[in-house]
Amino acid sequence: MTVAARHLPQIRRILGIVFWLACAAALVRALWPDPYTEPVIGSWDKVVHATAFYVLTMLGAAAYPRTGLLWLALALAVFGGIIEMLQAIPALRRDADWDDWAADWLGIAVAMGPMMIPRIRGRLRV
Repeated sequence: MTVAARHLPQIRRILGIVFWLACAAALVRALWPDPYTEPVIGSWDKVVHATAFYVLTMLGAAAYPRTGLLWLALALAVFGGIIEMLQAIPALRRDADWDDWAADWLGIAVAMGPMMIPRIRGRLRV
């Protein structure tokens, strides 16, 4: 057994912790009162959403390789939708924007695309 194979369970455990900490950080940041009073110019906010969910998807896939990729994608998409619903609560002084949820989906899809290629190829072989 190689050194890397021997340490793989510990590495995955650490990645799992990092994944859940990143989810918690994304939730806290999404619900924290926005310090900016001026509207965001351009689509920078959408890039931030897509990047955050790209990173969450990559971390989740690395930490939990036995979880189906589609289940991971669905769970993260639901997480993004819940964030948007919570942002609609007036007391949080945040704005829910369903375009942000679409950007979350885009980040998930961009991360999932390359991971799905080997699986699709395997199913196409006879």
